[in-house]
Amino acid sequence: MADPNTNTSLRVRIKNIKSGRYLSIENPPDNWKNYDASLAINDWSGIEILSSPQVWTILRYRADDYILINQFSGNLASIRGRSTDNGATAMQFFGQLQVASEKFQEWTFRKLQNGNYLIGNVNSGKYIGPHDRSTAPNTFLVQWEDQKGEDSYQEWVFDEI
Repeated sequence: MADPNTNTSLRVRIKNIKSGRYLSIENPPDNWKNYDASLAINDWSGIEILSSPQVWTILRYRADDYILINQFSGNLASIRGRSTDNGATAMQFFGQLQVASEKFQEWTFRKLQNGNYLIGNVNSGKYIGPHDRSTAPNTFLVQWEDQKGEDSYQEWVFDEI
């Protein structure tokens, strides 16, 4: 398992602990290039790595903040509407980072004692996980306050590619 906090650039699959599924762009495949498509969890598709919507490049953007770039679309993981609310949807969006205050596209990776990570949005301070703690394929992701004490739906591991 890779540690995203120790690299300035890393290509990964990001696996949700509770579901065993990977961070992806929501299906159907026609949706994968849409700049406002929701992020979801899905089984590993086996698509060629260089064109997979389940492969992400993590780049250090600031000292402890990172951006997540989808390998298929080139869009960035973001929070819809720049929301700071619990339940706001995670999505992909074209890069807005030229504006210093656009932290809705910046992320932190908080390592837990069990070796898993919480993926936190810098703008909201909240963590992403599948909606309603679902383990079903194509479940979209939402942000919520830290709920790691309740179950592992917000926990992730990073498989370097």
